[in-house]
Amino acid sequence: MRLIQIIRRARLAGAQARALVRESLCSEPPGIAHLHATMLEERLLFSATPLVDPAGSTLVPDAGAGAGLASGDISVSDVSLDSTSQQAASSSAAQQAVRELVFIDTSVDEYWRLATDLESDPSKQVVLIDSRQDGIAIISDTLAAYESLDAIHIVSHGNDSGIQLGNVWLNQRALQGYAGEIAGWQDALATGADLLLYGCNLASSQEGQTLLGSLQELTGADVAASVDLTGHTDLGGDWDLEYARGTIDVGIAFSSAAQNDWDFLLATVTVTTTSDTNDGDTSSINNLLITPGADGAISLREAILAANNTAGSDTIAFNIPGVGPHTIALASALPQVTDAAVIDGFTEPDYAGTPVIRIDGAALSGTNDGLHIVASNTTVRGFSLTNFSRHGIVLSGNNNTLQGNYIGLDTDGSTPGPLGDNGIHILGADNLIGGTTPELRNVVASTGGEGILVNGSSATGNRLYGNYVGTDATGTLDRGAALQGIRVRSGASNNFIGGSNPGEG
Repeated sequence: MRLIQIIRRARLAGAQARALVRESLCSEPPGIAHLHATMLEERLLFSATPLVDPAGSTLVPDAGAGAGLASGDISVSDVSLDSTSQQAASSSAAQQAVRELVFIDTSVDEYWRLATDLESDPSKQVVLIDSRQDGIAIISDTLAAYESLDAIHIVSHGNDSGIQLGNVWLNQRALQGYAGEIAGWQDALATGADLLLYGCNLASSQEGQTLLGSLQELTGADVAASVDLTGHTDLGGDWDLEYARGTIDVGIAFSSAAQNDWDFLLATVTVTTTSDTNDGDTSSINNLLITPGADGAISLREAILAANNTAGSDTIAFNIPGVGPHTIALASALPQVTDAAVIDGFTEPDYAGTPVIRIDGAALSGTNDGLHIVASNTTVRGFSLTNFSRHGIVLSGNNNTLQGNYIGLDTDGSTPGPLGDNGIHILGADNLIGGTTPELRNVVASTGGEGILVNGSSATGNRLYGNYVGTDATGTLDRGAALQGIRVRSGASNNFIGGSNPGEG
């Protein structure tokens, strides 16, 4: 039996189970849970305001700030019992009027300008995807409340292999882990519904077209995407989705006025070389894409500089030609990361669960770190960092994530690439180091200081889960730290080393 058939049968069983649950809930005596259920619907999906934050707040543009959306929570005390039935009726009517859902990732430049363009159209509901959360889960949770939709629009940064959905880079490899969940989207769609993906260049390669074909098979929808840059014409973009699988019946979500006024591109910046060059226009990501320099390629250095100079969370993807491992031999220390970004080695096409990109400092002189993250809300995953005179990675900011890295080890997970001091040096708060699966754990070894140091009174609430410290990637060979494996000092407090869930030890 094919995987898609198994998934669809499982979904059918799940739908039957949910129907039994709904029947049980409907038999509850009136007045016990009605107010609570109405509030959940009002907060999540059915506000009269067309912008929806899946975390639980209705959103309206903050004209005074001019740079974002202000949230306006509705609490139980805001709603009287007398108005409950009226709100339920209004919510139901609003849901029935919606024919298309438009998901916009908040990493998109000035995303609120695109969102507010749809305020006056009752047939379209905007749902924001928090760039720090699992975008596929947000889409799935939202679609669970709908049926017979004509279209889903997904607006986010993309390249020729995938598209960013919150903190998930959806490419053909990642799709394997989400296949069952994405197949469930079909329950919310009408026959012949459309799935439109607006990220740049997604359909320009065989890999991207394979992903689109898989999405079509899983969802049953007709699928469209772009073969070139999506966005403003002055930047070389357009809003045409030139590639389609099936017949696309709906139009582009945004008005011509919005398309002309939004002067950005829906592109990631993609590193395409191991050379440590800096000859492109790094004043912004858009400018770097237009003017990558004489070599026509984009280096990691250029990508970091351009991301630093582009407001909002940006994705730095990788598509380095040839078969890995790929070694980026630095000629000078990399710039600090000063603006939120996802620096994602998982996106490299030949990545298969362990790092294939090595950032190496063997040629550097003086005191240097591999990466220094000053920004908050930044993710670094899927790299080997070797041969730096000081630390492998420094975290000065808060709420950052390090996953799937070999720090002090080559890409083979065994050969030492010694660090002069600490593998990971944590100065900020609420950072996540590692995860619950082998792919997400960091392996930290061959350090002249501590493996991981949590240091100072500002270092609170950090979580260290599932990492190997002082060993190779198999966990069996000694690749120890000169001092301690993990050390917490100088007033650091309320940090967590390991957890109670499987894989967090």
